[in-house]
This record gives sequence, structure tokens and C-alpha cells, in this order.
Amino acid sequence: TGITGVDDRCVLARGIRPSDGHHVLRLYNGARWNPVGSPGFPIHAMTLSAPDRIWVAGEGLARWDGEGWQVLELPGFIAIAAPSDDRVVAVRRDGVFGRVTPDGFEELGQIDGACAIAIWNGRLWIGAGSNGLWRAGGGEVVCVREDRHCIALEAHEDGLLVACSDLVSSTADGERFPGGCRGTLDGRSLAPGRSDAL
Repeated sequence: TGITGVDDRCVLARGIRPSDGHHVLRLYNGARWNPVGSPGFPIHAMTLSAPDRIWVAGEGLARWDGEGWQVLELPGFIAIAAPSDDRVVAVRRDGVFGRVTPDGFEELGQIDGACAIAIWNGRLWIGAGSNGLWRAGGGEVVCVREDRHCIALEAHEDGLLVACSDLVSSTADGERFPGGCRGTLDGRSLAPGRSDAL
């Protein structure tokens, strides 16, 4: 149901075992897929902050440190991003977004329809489906592109990838968002809560 990676020697995949509906994770090390134990709740999104640091969101938030899960019992999360262990952000089902801290979740704002999140270029970026692409930072939250029905985000050093319900676009400067692949996505292939699918 999702895949993400750091490089070709660190790829994380998640799925649901058909026999019992159990959520499973597998981590690829360049040679083989290794099972990662379950955090104990259904997973809606995942990310890697390093090869041995997995963050998952769903009916809780949890971090895998290579040996075990540290679980925060905070339900209702649909998206998560973690460029590093000290910079983790998430979105709840009700559109509230914020920082994940060792003590819990610090709310930073709320956007109707929020379903994707990323940290890129020193700012927080929030995809809100038909409500557009938003940017937060410096005490303000602004809609950057209301015409981009953003359902998934992925941050890279050289740009921000924006998956929309009808196209894929990117930006290298946070101002221009050239798009392509119009018509190849139909909203089902990258549903809300699947930001890790890119």
C-alpha cells in the first residue's frame, strides 16, 4: 500500500497481509527485504529519517530505531514527514498539522482537507486536496497554489515534488510549479494518507 526510500540500499514498503489484515513493513537493504515489527496499530503513512529510523502515522505515531518501536498513543494521523528525528511533522484526520515532540503533538494550524505534509526549503508545506497547496512558516500560513489539488508531497534537496489529483508538478524555488503527466493520476492511485507513495 506504500513505498518510500532513502536510496537504492534503503527502501521501505508497507502493506496489509491478506490472511489476517495485519499491517506489515519490510525494509530493503540492497540485497534482501527484512521484516520490521508492527507498531501495534493500522498504518496510514510512513517516512524514513535515516536508514534505521522509520516513522509511521495512523492510529498512533511511532518511531522504529532499528531495534524496537517507541509509540505515542495519539490517534487519527494520516500523513507524516521526518527529515531528521528532531524535525518530525504530521497531519491529523481533522486537518490539524504540527510538530511531533517527545511529549506528544504540538499543533501549528489547521487547513480543511489537509492530507499531505513535507518540510522543504526551511518551510512547512501542506497538501490539502481540492483546497490547494499551502506553506507555513514565519508565523503565517498561506495558500500558494489553489489550482493544485495536492494529495501527496515529497521533499528533496533540489526541489519539492507535488502530486495532485490530476497531474504531478514540482518546484525548485517555491514560486513556480511546472506540471506534467496530466491525466495519468486519477485520485485513487494516490489517495489522501498515502503521501509515501511517491
